[in-house]
Amino acid sequence: MENPMSTAWKIVPRHQHRAKDHEPQPSINRRTVTEIYDYMRLLFASIGKPHCHLCGRPITHQTLDQIVDSILDYPADTRVMILAPVVRGGRRVQEALREIYQEGYVRVRIDGRIYDLDEDIKLAKTRAHTVEVIVDRILIHSASAGDWKCP
Repeated sequence: MENPMSTAWKIVPRHQHRAKDHEPQPSINRRTVTEIYDYMRLLFASIGKPHCHLCGRPITHQTLDQIVDSILDYPADTRVMILAPVVRGGRRVQEALREIYQEGYVRVRIDGRIYDLDEDIKLAKTRAHTVEVIVDRILIHSASAGDWKCP
């Protein structure tokens, strides 16, 4: 039987040495389980449709105009932050903060809390953190809805 992962990724299959009857070969079993796991991930990724874990709506590709329209659908005087993920569940946060500061950004959100990069940020080194750069903050005006058009 042909390995489905080989045909999907155009990878030449590895040859496995035949195990002797009296010696167990756990590496062959581990490799087989890994290949089955990879095949299952590929199968479910190709047939599945991603959904939002909060509201249950399907996640689809959006154009720039659709994103702007969804932001402008918020009521007037709503504050919106545009965030960019930098570290998700990582521990090398201080290095990432230095790079963000050198690139000219002013604020970050770490684990849901907003910090200025000018202040000294103390974080637990033993815990994984999520870091997002605050790219921009926008105040939605009711009159500005017709002004937005994407190139």
